[in-house]
Amino acid sequence: MGTGSSKRTTVISMADATGLNLDNNNNPGEKDIATEDQKPVSSQLHKSPANRAALTEFAVALGIPKLAHEVVVYCRTNYQELTTCDREKLVEDEGEVNGMTESVDNLQESEGDKVKKDSLKMSQDIFTQLLAVLLNFTDIHDPFCLACSEAGMVQLFVEMTKELQDSIPHNLKFVNPQTQRLSDFTVRGKMLSRSLGTLHNLSKRVPTRTNFAACQAVTVLVPLLKAEVALYSAKSLLILAYLIDEENNHLIMADEGPIKFLTSLLQRSLKTSNRRYIGFSASELAEGLTQIAVNDNNKKTIVKCGAIPILVKMLQNAKDDDEKINACNTLWTLAFDKETRKEINDDEFAIVELRKLSTSENSEIKRAAAGALWECEGKEKYAEGKQQSVTLQQVTGTKHVMISYQWDVQRLVIQLKNKLQADGYKVWMDIDEMGGSTLESMASAVENASVVLVCVSQKYKESPNCRSEAEYTYQLHKDIIPLMMDNKYRPDGWLGFIVGTKFWIDFSEKYKLDSNADKLEKELGNRGKLAVQETTVKAEVAPDVVDAPPQSSIRSWARGDVKTWLKDVGLEDRLDPKAAERLDGQVLLRLQDLRKESPEFFFSSIRTDFKLNNVFDVLEFVDELEKLEG
Repeated sequence: MGTGSSKRTTVISMADATGLNLDNNNNPGEKDIATEDQKPVSSQLHKSPANRAALTEFAVALGIPKLAHEVVVYCRTNYQELTTCDREKLVEDEGEVNGMTESVDNLQESEGDKVKKDSLKMSQDIFTQLLAVLLNFTDIHDPFCLACSEAGMVQLFVEMTKELQDSIPHNLKFVNPQTQRLSDFTVRGKMLSRSLGTLHNLSKRVPTRTNFAACQAVTVLVPLLKAEVALYSAKSLLILAYLIDEENNHLIMADEGPIKFLTSLLQRSLKTSNRRYIGFSASELAEGLTQIAVNDNNKKTIVKCGAIPILVKMLQNAKDDDEKINACNTLWTLAFDKETRKEINDDEFAIVELRKLSTSENSEIKRAAAGALWECEGKEKYAEGKQQSVTLQQVTGTKHVMISYQWDVQRLVIQLKNKLQADGYKVWMDIDEMGGSTLESMASAVENASVVLVCVSQKYKESPNCRSEAEYTYQLHKDIIPLMMDNKYRPDGWLGFIVGTKFWIDFSEKYKLDSNADKLEKELGNRGKLAVQETTVKAEVAPDVVDAPPQSSIRSWARGDVKTWLKDVGLEDRLDPKAAERLDGQVLLRLQDLRKESPEFFFSSIRTDFKLNNVFDVLEFVDELEKLEG
């Protein structure tokens, strides 16, 4: 998150020394505010993200976050007026007094007063530079943010925000009424800007949020939503976007004003050459909108405020991959609401753009676009079809235990997977964060699961990818066992609805993995065990697979027989003609084997070799293969 000022200081700051300030910014509304008002005087270190990360890791190892906290506390304790004195206003007031008197004595300042003023000025300048350094470091690195939170920075910066709020009116004179940009800041205005920027960086990291709650940050930040200077209200809103939960949403989003403001900022950012408005990038603003949309109560308001056509335009004219990813993620998150999904489908360009991006070479873009399409183009219809299927599985076809998790807990989940496999369970988990995998393989994994382990955490709730998995699991009425990965979080919202009052197992204490895995295996029983024959029958609807031809018959099919079969099931015109000509019975059965042995390669191959253009064609083809297997 950015900051802002138009004047370059003559003092070489700590940030200059590290080389972390990226640009001189003579208009603080134009650049990233984390780089607002200084130009590096030496190192080119900042040009390498790897070097920046390494430097920040070194800072954490040295205990810089704790030291920085102590320095800030020391400064505030020993310089009482540090964050309360508006020195610019004092100069203005003194000028007025001096203009009203002709007494030479009144114009003369005592040496003691001058020293005091100079000392305060220097301390404020140095303190402001320290805030810039903290802003830059927290913008780079998760461990640095977590270390800052553990050191008490959240409470400290919330307190400073409260102290500095009254500086906002003194910055009004710097606001351009047409663009809302600031040409300058007062020193306290700059402190407030950087404090809010640091809080925004910290709020993005889920483990810090308990500290935000402990110091009642929401009550301090909500009044800033109506600040007279747009920069401060925007920063406050983006922080609050990460602090919203089911309990406080009504306080933050009391009316549509904040959401309307954020969508207007996004719209204006898309009209600028550098895709920024008052210091905020289009990507950053869309990310904030996504975060607000996690709460289902806000989705309709976001649509009402005109966000969908703005997001579609962002997709159409995206300047970089981040813009595409964030716009897709926002649409994906919005699409979980039925009415909102209809609005997306009704937009004449939305689905077109998402389909284009679903074939992107960038795995993150591809995943986000495919996820939005999955929610928009009939997931429920596909789920209904699956409810009518009946399968009879022998020992070789035992259903698996699926693990649905958010990327941050992957290391622990892999350990759990290995333990379950060692004890005879067949386990499926996506190790490539849906980058190499596809939504088709996810859907197949859910369909072939005897039970799904849902790894519950705040980040799981906020992930659209995890929500797609969990809701599809719920729609297919699969058994769910919640695994609690964060003992400070209790499922709420959509996740609370899905896991409900189900018996859950605590995996938040990593060192108890073995004992917790034993509890899990007792709960699993024979579900997913390789040595157990499992029969799943839902007899309400007569299964298509009952009338499937025997495999020996299929194996003898010639290419003409396969062509007839494709025509009968309505797939003849959807497969690439050249690929379809090479299909015979043996190849069909081998494809089914390949789907079980290497699902990721299978789904990738049929998309590229058979030219199946969307997820639903792929899934229909897989369904027909399953029916052949019987």
